[in-house]
Amino acid sequence: KKTILNFANSILKVFNIKLIKIVDQFNNSYRLTLGLKKNNIDYLFDVGANEGQFINELRYYGFKKKVLSFEPLGEAHKKLIINSQTDSNWNVYKRIALGNKNSQNTINVSKNSVSSSILEINKTHIESAPNSKFIGTESIEERKLEDIFFELNIKEKNLFLKIDTQGDENQVLEGSEKILNLFKGILVEVSLIELYKNQKTWLEIIKKIENAGFEIWSIDRGFTNKDNGRSLQADLVFFRKN
Repeated sequence: KKTILNFANSILKVFNIKLIKIVDQFNNSYRLTLGLKKNNIDYLFDVGANEGQFINELRYYGFKKKVLSFEPLGEAHKKLIINSQTDSNWNVYKRIALGNKNSQNTINVSKNSVSSSILEINKTHIESAPNSKFIGTESIEERKLEDIFFELNIKEKNLFLKIDTQGDENQVLEGSEKILNLFKGILVEVSLIELYKNQKTWLEIIKKIENAGFEIWSIDRGFTNKDNGRSLQADLVFFRKN
């Protein structure tokens, strides 16, 4: 169990040793951590953070560099702040959504929170995950990342952009076009079928990122229909071409 590993690793930390279970080699976050280390990533933008699950996983596997998380949902944002409080390298931006415009918007809130989206959800998604159905809406502020980037006074050079915004990933990329050249790596969640109405296809997103000078580093299966085994989403990791 992780608790046992955590205890053992807390002792071994003195000797700069960390235990990793063999099964962890098949864990998406573990493999991503290897890629972040290989590419010397020292600052990560966590777009669509929810309560901080993604960063907690990376921290467990040894990524300790600076992080800035973005989350638009009210309750999730509050929990995100709590979960990041003891980590001096983990900061949380004010509650906003990142997209392709600077304006007020509305986000649909799902029962499970993590499937919440600015876009409307398709029936296929709900059939595969009934708790993904929308149960309400929240008013949010939407901003382009490129318009707030230089307010952040970031001095680190090897930047990584993670985007998990439930169908709205292309809009985040559109709002980052002027600064994508400053990033060394990107992780984007893509849907293999249309899970949210009018979302861009996974092939369109790959083409956009490759045209910006990146190449695919790894592909990890994400959301899957447990009844028939069909993969519905995947996490694509890109790093800049040498």
